[in-house]
Amino acid sequence: MKALLTTVVLVVGVCWAAAPAEADTLSWQRLGSLRTDRQHHKARYIGNGRVLVIGGYTMSTGILTGKRSASCELIDVHSNTIRSAAPLALERGVVSTAEADDGTIYILGGDTDNGLTDLVERYDAESNTWEIVGRLAVPRWQHASAFISSTEILVVAGWGENRAEIFDVTTGTSTVVADFPWGANA
Repeated sequence: MKALLTTVVLVVGVCWAAAPAEADTLSWQRLGSLRTDRQHHKARYIGNGRVLVIGGYTMSTGILTGKRSASCELIDVHSNTIRSAAPLALERGVVSTAEADDGTIYILGGDTDNGLTDLVERYDAESNTWEIVGRLAVPRWQHASAFISSTEILVVAGWGENRAEIFDVTTGTSTVVADFPWGANA
């Protein structure tokens, strides 16, 4: 027996889901539109058929333009619903996200209406809440991040940035650890 796979794709604020109709076929079903049109946001699977859509730019007129958003949305592919989720503490786009082994989502840095931020927030899917858990050593955007241990997130590069740092989720502090030979963005 083949495993059934469901894939969610966000295209210009419209949510589509794909699932095999039969063993060897794939069909697309429109789930609806996001409540907020956005770009340069993040979307992370948080379990039980739910996708969390995070921040980004709204009212955009081009690349990396528009109003930064704190709004988040939850897509539930099982019930075919899209609803508002708890907002971020700070409006921002072009962030990075990292997922802990237990499924906890962290959002790091990003571009705000007042410049770059070093803020780190954690999402609790059970309570649908965001919590500020610390700050990066270097404010940045267009960067990458990933867990390298159960408590450490490696944060690298970003637009015009060549420093790498490690954020400790238990202390909420970050330490610069190395420089790239050049700046890079993710």
